[in-house]
Amino acid sequence: MTETEQRPTREEAKTIDMVWPILTSLAAEMRELSKKKQEGILSELKVRQLNRVLADVKNVLKRDPSAKYLDLLDEDALPQNSDAVIVLAQWEAAVQQFKQKHRGYHAGEYVWFLRKGQTMEAQRNI
Repeated sequence: MTETEQRPTREEAKTIDMVWPILTSLAAEMRELSKKKQEGILSELKVRQLNRVLADVKNVLKRDPSAKYLDLLDEDALPQNSDAVIVLAQWEAAVQQFKQKHRGYHAGEYVWFLRKGQTMEAQRNI
C-alpha cells in the first residue's frame, strides 16, 4: 500500500474531527470517575455509549498500524473504571498519532492530507 493509499478519505477525516472532542471528553470523565471509584464497574449504558464512539474511530483507523492495539470495551464482562481509563488512553494516543501523521501545513493552511493527493481544512484546536 502506498503512502497516499494509507491516508484518510475526506469522510474519515471529518469523522476524526467530529469524534475527537467527544473521545477526549469521555476519557476525561472516566479519569475523574476512576479517581473517585477506581474499582467501580461501568454500567452497560456507559459501555455501549463509549463503544459507539470507539467503533467510529476504529473504522477510520482500520488501516493504521495502531489498530491492532485497539479494542472495544467488553459489553459482557463489564470493565472496571480504571480498565476503561487505560483503554481510552490507548484510543486517544492512537488518534493523536493518526492526526500527527496525516495533518500539517500546506500552502499556509492547516490541512488533512487525504488520498489522491487531496487536502481538506483541519480544525486546529483538536
